[in-house]
Amino acid sequence: MRNLFTLLLSLFCFYASSQEANTSRHKTTGKAESSIVMDSTMQPVQVTSFAGIRKNGGIELVWQASGETGLSIYEVQHSSNGTSFRPIGSLVAHGDGKEYRYPDPFPDDDQNFYRLKMVDRDGKHSYSAIVRVKMQAVSGITIYPNPARNTVNVQWTGPELNLVSQQGKSVRTIKINHKGVVSSSITIGELPRGVYYFQAGSERKKLMKE
Repeated sequence: MRNLFTLLLSLFCFYASSQEANTSRHKTTGKAESSIVMDSTMQPVQVTSFAGIRKNGGIELVWQASGETGLSIYEVQHSSNGTSFRPIGSLVAHGDGKEYRYPDPFPDDDQNFYRLKMVDRDGKHSYSAIVRVKMQAVSGITIYPNPARNTVNVQWTGPELNLVSQQGKSVRTIKINHKGVVSSSITIGELPRGVYYFQAGSERKKLMKE
């Protein structure tokens, strides 16, 4: 009888130990699963259009962007030489891809350079391409720089500008709701090297893409 009791006690202890081990394994697995963190790295902001419009003796900056999630503000910066920039104002980011407008009522008499500093909520920042606006009289289409590799600044009399290949195929169209003088920074880095033409109305200007 004593041997039977000892055997039953041993089986009970073994069963209890097995259950405790299984429970422990389940708890460990649960902790491992709950510690998984999804990668939520924010995509960079992309300024899809950025233009400067001469208006009432000043310059109005107009731009749109995508990927604004996490973006805090746009800081508008001005330069007289295209190298040394200073902030002249800022706009809070909408986060929904709407159009932004910022007026500069007192630009320089000759040429003005503008760029956007995009600041995230965590303090990180990046810059847009630079737009150059000349306050002097402009006839036809002006291009800077030319030849160009990644971006080119174009100034023309709006509202529409077309970029066509040497074969006459349209590769880019820019429309601005303004009939006066417009300046815009245009990204061309993805285009093959070669000769292109900017067209606005009856005006036409050759661009060399490096």
